Amino acid sequence: MAGPQSTISTGKIARPSRQPHRLHGVTEQNLIEHTYFGLRWGLGIAAFLLPLVARWGEQILTDHSLPKSISGYYHTGMRNYFVATLIVVAAFLILYKGYSRWENHLLNIAGIATALIAFFPTKCDTGSTECASFRQPAMHITCAFIAFGSIGLVAVFLGGSTLDQLHNKQREQVFRTLYRALGIAMIVLPILTAILVRKDVASVYWVELVVLWVFVGYWAAKTVEFRLSGAEHKAICGVLPPPPQQQSPQQSLHSPPEPTTDPPPIATANTPDDRTRRRSLLGWGSE
Repeated sequence: MAGPQSTISTGKIARPSRQPHRLHGVTEQNLIEHTYFGLRWGLGIAAFLLPLVARWGEQILTDHSLPKSISGYYHTGMRNYFVATLIVVAAFLILYKGYSRWENHLLNIAGIATALIAFFPTKCDTGSTECASFRQPAMHITCAFIAFGSIGLVAVFLGGSTLDQLHNKQREQVFRTLYRALGIAMIVLPILTAILVRKDVASVYWVELVVLWVFVGYWAAKTVEFRLSGAEHKAICGVLPPPPQQQSPQQSLHSPPEPTTDPPPIATANTPDDRTRRRSLLGWGSE
């Protein structure tokens, strides 16, 4: 006798109802979200630690005087760490997709410039212990300007593009002000650093550290905003609608139809002769 789950009578394989796939007790959307935020925090932590680990590592490796700048650690025993960190940050900025076309382009430019900072090292100074023969200080500074300037533009002009998802005017204003301040700092501070380098100031390490940590501050604030608003979760689950002017043709197909202005059809009389004529046309005969 066939049980309640038997498929002998139908000859078809029973398929369970489609449910969210669960791995380790969470849905696939949760895993994607956790991975995304893990990568965002990982990038911020890597950038935050770069000047500290480079300095502490060189102090452990040698008792020589330290470089005058963070970039100067390229010419020390911490070169591999310095280059690897920049490449990791550059790769993430390039692979990360912004919420608008301009944000995406600017982050790609920043990522490429960050990689070039590592490929075009600055000049050696009194703290260099492994001075490389290939040096391009002018190109190095130019790439640094482009990298921080691009992210600064994103913070000032595009950082607030997702604040409407907070649904809290007070929080929106706080984040908007913070983004503008950090963005302006990312544009102005590298210029100050270049002026100090040109005047051959004893050390610009701490100024560069502030510039780098301003970027980390913006990245962390944006990550916190995403957590508070749930914007990334909505995007992953496909429930974050784009602005009407940015809808794609495929998305417009799923939009509710626009109400028509055509007049309603005029009703016709349903007389006995009309019913007889329809039955004869359908082959039903008459009653």
